[in-house]
Amino acid sequence: MGGHLQEAVQGCATAAGLELDVTRQKALLKAAIFGRAFVPSMPAGVLKDLTVKLRVLNALRDPSVGLPLTMPQLEALTLPVVVHRLVLMRQHLLAFKIASEALGGVGKQEVLLHWAAAKISASPAVPDDRLKQEIAAKMSQIERPRYAHLAAHAQSVGRRSLAIKLLEEEPSAAQQVPLLISLAKTSTSTSAGAAADADAAEDTLGRALRKAVESGDPDLVYLSLFAAYKTRSLPEFWKLVSPRAPARNLFVKYTRVKEPELLETLYTTNQLHQESADLALERALKALNSNNGSSTAGVYSRPSDDDVNKCISGLQSAAKEYAQCRDAGWQSKAANEAASLFKEQLKLERDTGQVLFVGLSLADTITTCLKLGHQRQAANLRKQFAVPDTRWYWLKISALAAAHDWDGLDLFAGERKSPIGLEPFLEVAQKHGGPREVMMRLISRMPDSRAKADAFEAIQCPREAAEVAAKLRDLDLFARIQNAVSANSPAGLAIAQIKERFQSR
Repeated sequence: MGGHLQEAVQGCATAAGLELDVTRQKALLKAAIFGRAFVPSMPAGVLKDLTVKLRVLNALRDPSVGLPLTMPQLEALTLPVVVHRLVLMRQHLLAFKIASEALGGVGKQEVLLHWAAAKISASPAVPDDRLKQEIAAKMSQIERPRYAHLAAHAQSVGRRSLAIKLLEEEPSAAQQVPLLISLAKTSTSTSAGAAADADAAEDTLGRALRKAVESGDPDLVYLSLFAAYKTRSLPEFWKLVSPRAPARNLFVKYTRVKEPELLETLYTTNQLHQESADLALERALKALNSNNGSSTAGVYSRPSDDDVNKCISGLQSAAKEYAQCRDAGWQSKAANEAASLFKEQLKLERDTGQVLFVGLSLADTITTCLKLGHQRQAANLRKQFAVPDTRWYWLKISALAAAHDWDGLDLFAGERKSPIGLEPFLEVAQKHGGPREVMMRLISRMPDSRAKADAFEAIQCPREAAEVAAKLRDLDLFARIQNAVSANSPAGLAIAQIKERFQSR
C-alpha cells in the first residue's frame, strides 16, 4: 500500500464513525488501529476520540434513550449540548457518564443538581433525613457541591425542613445565609400563630446569624440582623443577638450612629445599666461638642445654653444608670459632679455677665473667679465641691499672683496657718515678678530656719538673712552670709553689729 497507508487508516476511521452497525464499527476500528501502528506521523488521540464518540452514539441510539444521532450530527451539536438534552430527558445516569468520561468532568455538577432536584420533586413520601443522605452521597462525587440551588428547590415544593438540612452542607455562606433568611420569612408568613413554627423560624434565623458570624462577612451579618429586627419583637431580637458578640457589636455600632434612640430603648428594656450609662454619657459629651465640628480649627466654640442643658440632662441620666451598677459608684459620683459644675458655670455666667466659664474644669473655674475678683463665688464652689484645703490654697495663691494682687496675697498669707506652708506663697510671687517688698513681707512670716535665711539672701537682703542666722545660732550660715558682702558696705556694717550683739549673749 506504500504511501497510501495513512489514507487507508483515516478511511477506516471515518467509515467506523458513519457506520450504524456495532459489529462493523468494531471491525473497522480494529483495522484502523492495526494500520495506525505503521503510521508514526498520525496523531495518537484521533482514534481514542473516535472510540469515545462511537460509544456515546451507540448509547444514544439505544431504544431506552431514543436519541439516534449520526457522527456529523453529534459533531454539530457538540457533547455539552447532548449532555444538556439528556438532562432534560431525565437520562441523568447517561448524561453523568458522558460528562465524566467524554468531557473530563465538565458538566457533572449540573447533571447531579438536576437529578437531585428531580428526585426531591418525585419523592414527597421519602423522609427528609433519608432523602438528604441519598442526595449527599451522590453530590460527594464532585468538589465543592452547591446545595443552595437544591435547598431553594426544596423550599419551592414545600419541603422547608429538607431545605434547611441541605443548606447545612452548603460551603458558601453568601449562598447559605440569604436562603436561610428566606426560609424564616416563609415560615412566619405561612404559619403565623403556631408556636412550633415560630420556634422553627427563630431557629432558622439563629442559623442564618450564626453562619453569617462564622463567615466573618459584616455584610452578611447586617443582612441577618436587619431580617431578624424586622420580624421579631425587640426583646426576642435582643435575645437572639446578644449571645453573639460580633453581631451584637455590629448592631450597636450601627444604631449608635443611625438610631441612638432605639439603642437607648434596647438597653433600658433589657436593664443594661452599664451600657445605658455609657450611651447617656456619650450623648452628653456629643451635645457639649456639637458646635466645635464647624468651628475654626484650633478655636474653641462655646456650646449654646440649650446644648449645655442637654449635656446636664445626659450626665444626670448617666449618673442614675451608673448608680444601678455594682462597681460604678465612682462613675456615678463623677457624672453627678460634672452636671453640678455645668449648672454652676451657667449660673456664674448669668450673674457676672461674662461668658467664659462653661467648659472649664473645676480648678480653672475657681481660678478664673479669683482672678476676676469673684471671691464669694469661688468660696461657694470650694464649699459645694469639697475642695481640699491644700488644693484651695494652691489655686488661690496662683490666681492672686497671676492677677498681681500682691496685697491680697500678703493678706491671705496672714489669715491663718497655711496647710501648704509659706514657701509656695514666695514661689508664686517670684514666678509672676512680685515686688521685693512683698517678698520680704512673705519671708518675714516664715518661721526661723535656714530656708528663711536663704530666701532673704536670694532677694538681696543679707542683713535680714544674718538676723535669722543669729537667732538660729548657726555660725556656719552666719559666716557664709557675712563673707558674701563687703565689710565696708552698709549691709556689711549692719551684719558686723549683729555679730557683736550675737557674741555678747
